[in-house]
Amino acid sequence: MGLHYRTVKTIQSRLGKGSLYKHQTDALRLILAGQNALIATGTSSGKTLCYQIPILDDLARDSSPGLRAVIIYPLNALVNDQLWEWKEILRKHRDITFARFTGQTPTLQEKYEERLREQIRQELEEREPNLSSYELQDEMENKLENCLEKDPKNRLNHRDDIRRKRPHILITNFSMLEYLLERPVDAPIFKNAQLRFLALDEIHAYRGIQSTEIAFLIRRLKERLRPKQLACIGTSATIGNKTKESVNKARKFAADIFGEPFVEPNPIRGTPAELKLHSPSHCPSPAQYCEAANALRAGKSTQEVLKMPGVCGKTNDLAEALARDENLCRLRAEILTKPTLLTDAAEKLFPEQGKEASKTLQSMLELVAVSGEENQSFLPTRLHYFVRAQAGLHLCLRSDCPGRKGNDRAFFVSRQNRQTSRGEETSGCPEGHCPDCHENDQKSLLVETVSCRKCGYLYGALQDLGPRGAQNPGNLSDEVEPSFDSFSTAFGWAADSFWSYFSVDNDLPFPKTNSLDEEDADSAKLLESPKEIEWCACCGKKKASSGDYCRCDEPHYRKIQVFHHQCDKEKQTTLVI
Repeated sequence: MGLHYRTVKTIQSRLGKGSLYKHQTDALRLILAGQNALIATGTSSGKTLCYQIPILDDLARDSSPGLRAVIIYPLNALVNDQLWEWKEILRKHRDITFARFTGQTPTLQEKYEERLREQIRQELEEREPNLSSYELQDEMENKLENCLEKDPKNRLNHRDDIRRKRPHILITNFSMLEYLLERPVDAPIFKNAQLRFLALDEIHAYRGIQSTEIAFLIRRLKERLRPKQLACIGTSATIGNKTKESVNKARKFAADIFGEPFVEPNPIRGTPAELKLHSPSHCPSPAQYCEAANALRAGKSTQEVLKMPGVCGKTNDLAEALARDENLCRLRAEILTKPTLLTDAAEKLFPEQGKEASKTLQSMLELVAVSGEENQSFLPTRLHYFVRAQAGLHLCLRSDCPGRKGNDRAFFVSRQNRQTSRGEETSGCPEGHCPDCHENDQKSLLVETVSCRKCGYLYGALQDLGPRGAQNPGNLSDEVEPSFDSFSTAFGWAADSFWSYFSVDNDLPFPKTNSLDEEDADSAKLLESPKEIEWCACCGKKKASSGDYCRCDEPHYRKIQVFHHQCDKEKQTTLVI
């Protein structure tokens, strides 16, 4: 394919004994020729490498200053993963610069070091909790110095650096890219840009209105930079199938988003490798698979397992033994021709074992897993766990709840409970009430919890009936005025519901704000200075002298910190009837 010698050397180093797949070489030929590519192969099939290699090859030939590639991801977690990938690829290409620019990117080197120091501190506290404060500080500074020394010099870690040095490769998300195109302070990033590559990872994630938004954003980017020759790349593991209608839809979808044509052979799909059973073949028994897997679990090496009778036949190489395995060959050629339940596949492969067949198949899969990544063609299969999500997670916030165990509060997966948190039967507990407190002749309303997709913290969620009542005055009772913080613990995510999110010391700790995304700046004011309210766990209302407040004869107040309102409290006109 005429790749630069530096590119070839890097690829060989990354692949080791392996080689590129056919779909990767097909994509490379398209992209290196300046054409657009839609790569639609399975999970972990190396789609990312399809655009990493052309970008690297272009910059290996000419690393003159200026933005050369923009890679857009739908989630910050994917951006962070890619940053590590590029660090490994560009380890020996110090003249090629790259950067991550998201809402979490620090502004200055001092902020970057501060964040790195905090990460090191958290890791040390978890791994070595018995360190004294002096030892912790000393170890933290040593590790920070070591990390900064190992930092790749061609990775731009903060915004000031990115704006001054202009990375060749920019990794971002579509929200931040829109900010970059609008803000004058970010204009230097695009100075003298020579955009050659535009990659949209997980392209299937952009649907409906969001796909329209990303399409307009891409057109603005192209209008701003006026690239002379641009290769557009989209990747997805779940876009269409091989039917003619589906192929045409996939091409049109990519063309509509990028504003560029996608012609044959797009979309590029994977081709399964031919299975060849090596000779002389052998057929291990179910017991032999289980014995070998048990030995691995007990800590024995593959070399020790190879000496066990049966599994390896007449070879001392596990990979070769699996290549001669008749059961493995039949599993792939006859059984796993379509998505199949593990239990069904096991029963077809070992019908005489009945319910024990699943254990045998899992043992076989463990042997395949330790045979080495380069041997994954034995069984190029993805195992998927299907987990049913709970309807919700509800907490009792009474500090004297009988279901508490030390600092652990009682929780329930439903608002309708016939058992206490200890598994004891209860009767007559109203919906939405804590059964532990009910059995103890005290009242407590359960609070639904929600989690933040960005930081993982658990929060309490209360409906705010004030804004809802203002929109629908007929629903208000005579004594309830349409005011903010008119709380209710009632379940239901109705379209006209407004929610307030809160934390409670010890039970639902207040979130840290040091990694607040710039995209969330609108809510930063309340998040940094939450409103403290005394709230009654018995009735779910606030402590006040007017409005919709607690009227319990024996209230149980907790101090909660409200840090987010779905209805903007600054816009008082929201509550005008």
